[in-house]
Amino acid sequence: MLGAQIGSEKGKVTSRWVLKGDDYRYVKMDITFEAEGTLLGMAGMNMGTYAVFERVNGQLYGEG
Repeated sequence: MLGAQIGSEKGKVTSRWVLKGDDYRYVKMDITFEAEGTLLGMAGMNMGTYAVFERVNGQLYGEG
C-alpha cells in the first residue's frame, strides 16, 4: 500500500570527529553510527560512517 511503513530503525551515534576543512573557515565532521531495526519483517543491523562538510555558511553537504 502506498505510504505504508515498511520498516523501522533505532540506534545511536558512536563517535564524532571535528576536523579541519579544506578552507580554514570551514570544518569537516566524521560521524559513525550503529542501529538495529526491521525491514519488511526481517531484523537487521546498520553500521556506517559518513562525512559532513560545510560548503558555505549554513549549507551542509554529506557523503558516506
